[in-house]
Amino acid sequence: MIKKIFIVFFLILQIIILNCKKQQDTVVANQGFINFTIGDVMLKSNGSEQIAKIGDVIKEGMFIITKGDKSQAEIFFGDNIIKVLGNTNIEVKKLLSNITKNSSDSEFFVHKGAVFSKVKKLGKNDTYFVKSPTATAGVRGTEFLVEEEGGKASIACIDGKVECINNSNPSDSTIIEKNEEAVVIPGQNIVKQQISADRLNMLNIIRNFKEVRDDIRKQYEKAIEDIRKQYEDAKRKYREDLEKVREEAKAAVEDQRARDKAAVEDQKARDKATIDAAKGVSQQAAKEAVAEAGSQMSAAKDSARKESATSGVQDQINQMKQLNKSIVTPKQ
Repeated sequence: MIKKIFIVFFLILQIIILNCKKQQDTVVANQGFINFTIGDVMLKSNGSEQIAKIGDVIKEGMFIITKGDKSQAEIFFGDNIIKVLGNTNIEVKKLLSNITKNSSDSEFFVHKGAVFSKVKKLGKNDTYFVKSPTATAGVRGTEFLVEEEGGKASIACIDGKVECINNSNPSDSTIIEKNEEAVVIPGQNIVKQQISADRLNMLNIIRNFKEVRDDIRKQYEKAIEDIRKQYEDAKRKYREDLEKVREEAKAAVEDQRARDKAAVEDQKARDKATIDAAKGVSQQAAKEAVAEAGSQMSAAKDSARKESATSGVQDQINQMKQLNKSIVTPKQ
């Protein structure tokens, strides 16, 4: 019985551990919002395209496509913001918020063209990557441009630091700092250099973003509030589910105890019936043995009496024979 209860408790413990693991990281989809567009800007999602408008929601898996040199789009992600330059195709690969760890993971892929990022100082668990077919840029807090064109990538840092990785040889990486640029060509080592004056002037113009509109900021704040609400709902449901598991576990233990107790009582009853049956057989056998012994004793007594009587008669006969013999035989 103790073994069974131990097994039940072990199973309950495993269920609780699994539920706790599920609760460790509550990850929800993050969102961005288009704050400004100019020219021909399209959004592509699930195979369909639509013209991008201010206030449109940007989600994981979407493409932002600008057509023409002068087309641009600015997308607001809370404290981070990106500018998609002309003739660019960028994919939102990852856009997640980890509510439990209070962190975020962002990843963009530049299929072609150029994207300028203005990133806040990231938290310990935050990640922010801009990738292209040729290079990967990872940051902690900075302003930088990633450009992919003609099988060549360039990463230019305006402020902070950026780690640049050569995708054709991941062991080939370098850190570029303010006013530095890395040029990456597949099959070649990364070339790090100072940004030219003309290019630096252009980048300083690009780094100026439009003021985030109040309605866009409110949309973002509402989205964050919705995410928080999802987290609170998930946490509440987790507590309810955990309490349900505990109650079910408690009921299972009580049920097992009751069944074990009933099994013990049933076994006791069967053992008692077996003992009583054995006692009944023994008592009957004893009575029969006593009766048999009494019968044998009676027979022995009768036999003894008969033998005694027969012996007395025989003695008398022998005496008479002896007397007759003495009478018949004359004396000499």
